[in-house]
Amino acid sequence: MGLYLRETIENLSPAVNNSQRYWRKQARDMFAQYPTINKVECVTSSNKLDSKYVRRGDTHSPQGVIVIIASSSGRWGKSRRTFLPV
Repeated sequence: MGLYLRETIENLSPAVNNSQRYWRKQARDMFAQYPTINKVECVTSSNKLDSKYVRRGDTHSPQGVIVIIASSSGRWGKSRRTFLPV
């Protein structure tokens, strides 16, 4: 699982594996696509309840946050769900 902040994503230490590189790129893409977003949370356990921001029954994330749930244990984002703020 990773939580990426707009102001610190470019200052992170180098990624140690391809999965980490992939999720950082997804976060950068979300920041580029949504200028009002400040946090991107990537949950790679495929369990929505592992998110800090999305709970059971939620259909949207809180303001300023995008949550990406990877349904295949983080393997390249297959069948992922993305929760956007209203």
